[in-house]
This record gives sequence, structure tokens and C-alpha cells, in this order.
Amino acid sequence: MKTVKSLLVAASLVVLSLPVTASSLVPGSKYSVETNSRTLVSQESNNKEDAYATGKKMLDELKHSQPSELRSVLNVSTFRPKELASLQLKDNSYVTVEESMNTDGNIEYRALVNVQYQHLRYDNN
Repeated sequence: MKTVKSLLVAASLVVLSLPVTASSLVPGSKYSVETNSRTLVSQESNNKEDAYATGKKMLDELKHSQPSELRSVLNVSTFRPKELASLQLKDNSYVTVEESMNTDGNIEYRALVNVQYQHLRYDNN
């Protein structure tokens, strides 16, 4: 009896400690929804405002891109037409600006465009 309790406790800990995956099965199909994120970095700007404007422009372009363009820019591996057609940005994308100093001692700013995206992934299990 003590061994059974120990096994149950150990099994519970293993189940609870497994990492959460960023995909969920689509009911009634062999596809799951895969969610990932990427951070795109702009060229350097001389001031923070220009960097934010560049980042906003990049994000706006991504929002209006076709799935095939998103696949290229975000470097997403999609193999089936249904996977590619389902590729889309999620609504919680945002822009931040990174400040750094170059070797000449000048301050530079870069936009960091943080996007989350999702697409269907075929599960052949």
C-alpha cells in the first residue's frame, strides 16, 4: 500500500512538472494550433522617436501581410497549404526600443518588434 501511494505521488509530481506546450489540438482533426513568438530588430536610429516610428511601421506591415510573407519574415516552417493559410499574428504584438552605445561613443536606438503568431500544425501521430 505504501508503494502504491509513493507511485501515485511520484506520478502526480511528474505530470505537474511537465512543461506547458504552446499548442492545442483542434477537436476532430489531425491539426493542433501552434503559438510562437519572434522579436524583429530594426536598423539603428539616431533618436528614440524615429526608432519607435520604424517599429510601428514594421508592425503595421506585418499586420497587413499575407501568410506567405509572414512565413518568410518570421521564418516559420509550414509544410502543408492548410498550415500556411492559417498563419496569422495574434493581437498582443508590441514595440519597444533598445538604447545602446556604439564603439564611437554615440547612442543608438533600435526598435524591437515583438510578435506572437499562430498556425495549424499537422500531427501525424
